[in-house]
This record gives sequence, structure tokens and C-alpha cells, in this order.
Amino acid sequence: MNSLSGVLPKRKTVATGSPDHDFVVVGAGIAGATVARTLVDLGLRVLVVSAGKGASHAPVAILNPVRAQRGKAIPDAAETLAVARLLYGRFARLHFGLEHVVPPEAVPKWQANLKDAGIETVWRGHRLFLPQAFWMHPRTLIPALLRNIPRIHDRVVAWFQEGIWLQSGRFLKGPVIWAAGAEGTEITGLEGRLVAGTLLLTKEPGRGVIQGFFYVGGALGGTHRPVPRFLAHTPTHDEIEELRAKARAILGYPPTPIGAFTGVRYLKDQVLREVPGGFLFTGFGSTGHLRAPIWARRLARAIL
Repeated sequence: MNSLSGVLPKRKTVATGSPDHDFVVVGAGIAGATVARTLVDLGLRVLVVSAGKGASHAPVAILNPVRAQRGKAIPDAAETLAVARLLYGRFARLHFGLEHVVPPEAVPKWQANLKDAGIETVWRGHRLFLPQAFWMHPRTLIPALLRNIPRIHDRVVAWFQEGIWLQSGRFLKGPVIWAAGAEGTEITGLEGRLVAGTLLLTKEPGRGVIQGFFYVGGALGGTHRPVPRFLAHTPTHDEIEELRAKARAILGYPPTPIGAFTGVRYLKDQVLREVPGGFLFTGFGSTGHLRAPIWARRLARAIL
């Protein structure tokens, strides 16, 4: 599979799928669900193929437009949040308000970085409150996004310019939108980074705090374990203790664990690219819930 140059095609792409669908979307995580819903809303016929669930189905997703390590907003932060809010608000309950705990000495730098970002910021001492940022429950959101969209539970074993072969022996004619995330790298061999992480599920609900980790909606997250290839991740004792220690540092007490969730995220710089036979729409990493809607809109503009 050879990539074409450029992030988006310069001319419109005409769907040439089967009589039953215009596009096949591979992957039913947040990227696949978002792009499938966006195209269906525009009148296109979409068939979704997926084999599992993956990291997108975590108990909680935070839509945080400010990079906690540098105190900078993501590109097009205001528009990105607005597009996500409009789409997700149709299908899920959105919980608004996230708070960054910023080292006091870094506050001036953060304030300068965010001055022209276009997003609302409220400073309370060294705490940055983002009223427009929000969190939600992907486990109910993703099925709602995919409701009434035809779907095949099967595994892709090969992708050619003409379409994809499934493990069941079925061939689906393209074009294909490849949104298969970390697990999909086993087929495509795409370059990028794979990072495993664990969420600690807790009895206490948390309060929307971000400080080297996040703690909201009964989920505490913030571990990062680089992995060389996709493998199902099993949480280690060290990871659980790392999360509990981070929470203890800010809360003053360790939260009560009631379970854990693990996943492998796939990160690459170029999340949308045209290739022979369709598009790559993957590599969002932990920002997929935030950025997928606006990139799905950009993809839709390219193919319509």
C-alpha cells in the first residue's frame, strides 16, 4: 500500500463502492464511529467492519484542548471543541468543565501560551479551569454513533486497492476508510508509536482534575508504556500503584480501586491521508475523542 502525497486530495474523490455501500469504514472505535456517522449524515452509504473494541471504548474520555506538558492549546482548539460538542451532544451526555493544576512558577508561561488560543480560560490561583472542555462515557456514545449503520463483525486480513479481504473469506469492494487504530497497524505496517495505558476505576467519582494524570467520572488515568507492536495489554501492579500515588499526591488520600481498563493507543503525526483504495484515518492516540470529529468533517469535504 503506497501512500500518495498530501494530507488531503486536491480534487474531489468519487465513491466507487459496491451497489450496497459507497465506503467501507474499517474500525469501530471513536475514529471509525465518528467518520461513519459524519458520512451517513451527509447521505452516503457506509458499511462498518470491526473485529473488537480497543482503547476507544474506555469508561471515560476527556476532551481537553490544552496540552498539560507544555500549557499550549492544540491547533484550532475552539473549532475542534465546537465540532465535537455539536456531534457528541446529539448522542451522549456531556459533562462540562475540566481543571488543570499548574505548577505556580509555570502560570505566566501558560497564560501567555493560551492568550490567543480562542478558548475560554478561568484562572483560580495556579488552577486553570476550562469551562468549554468536557468529559463523557464512550461506552454508550460509540454504539449510539453507529446506530442504524450496517456493520460486519469480522477481521480484515488484507487490504488492496480494490477492497479488503476478511477473515471469513469475504471480499468487500472499496473504497476503504481505514480507522482501525493500534490493532490495524498489524495489517498496514504503518509507522508511528504504540503506547499502552491503564485506567484505574474507582469508587470515588473524581472531580475533573488534570495534573500529570486525569481523574474524572470514576476513572483515573495517566500511565504510558511504549510497546513495539500491538498486543493486548495487561495492567501491572506497578501501573496501579503509580496511578494511586499520583492521586494521593493531589487528593491527600488513595482512591478505592474497583477495577481497571487497559488499551493500546496508536499515534502518528498525519492522521488523515489519501492512499490507493481510500483513506487512512488513524493515529489520533489519546486525542481521538477530541480531534476525530473535526477531521471527519475535513475528510467529508474532500470526498463530496
